[in-house]
Amino acid sequence: SGGTGGRGTGGAVGSGGTGGNAGACGEPVSCEGYDDGPDAGLAAVITCLSPSSVSANAPFTLAIYGHHLATGAGQPAIVTFDSHDPSNGVPVTACHIDVQVPANQLATPGQVSIVVSPGGWIQDSRSVPLTVH
Repeated sequence: SGGTGGRGTGGAVGSGGTGGNAGACGEPVSCEGYDDGPDAGLAAVITCLSPSSVSANAPFTLAIYGHHLATGAGQPAIVTFDSHDPSNGVPVTACHIDVQVPANQLATPGQVSIVVSPGGWIQDSRSVPLTVH
């Protein structure tokens, strides 16, 4: 059950922050692949971040999972961390991008909002919180 309705806008995926955290964070089972057509009407959707919390002033690789995160293979997405300088999200698949975050990017503990901007005809994602401790 629960397998229908996966294409739509994805509003139920990742909303509320509860219920979907029992398993490990990873690529969605139903990854639709790359689609940057002007008639597709797609928006990026973040389903989870790995890790979901990080240490301040420490470099790390952030894996972002979801749907429509990049316009194509080898086409980086722009990832923003609140008002910090944007970073390139390198697509592993259409549903997984990696971001190399330098030590000085997140220097203050708290929560930052992560937004993925794939570019092309795909709309930006809604923000998802990352905890910095």
